[in-house]
Amino acid sequence: MLDTKVKSTTIATPGTAVPFTPRAGALRNMNDASRTQGWVICIGAGFLAFLFILGLLNGSYWALALPVAVVTLFVLGLTAWVGYTIATIQVEPDPAPEILSTDAADPAEADPTTGESA
Repeated sequence: MLDTKVKSTTIATPGTAVPFTPRAGALRNMNDASRTQGWVICIGAGFLAFLFILGLLNGSYWALALPVAVVTLFVLGLTAWVGYTIATIQVEPDPAPEILSTDAADPAEADPTTGESA
């Protein structure tokens, strides 16, 4: 059973806190739409599994060739997308580090027993 109670939530951003209360109808509609999409995906997957098994039982070459081709093309497309993203990313170079001068002497001149400068 769907819980129709609406809970108030506080959205906190740095320096502010804004109360947020979702509309009960929007929450229920979103859950109904998500459930419907979930069932459509399940039914579609079951139908494709049925076609795959039917193709295997008939000895069809395409029952194996099509899924392998789809997976191969997906992986190659994903690889190309990653390569394109790496090749076209624009990164600002870090500014040159500042060399801070200190009044301490060179560590090579320090007394090894006390760690103090000469």
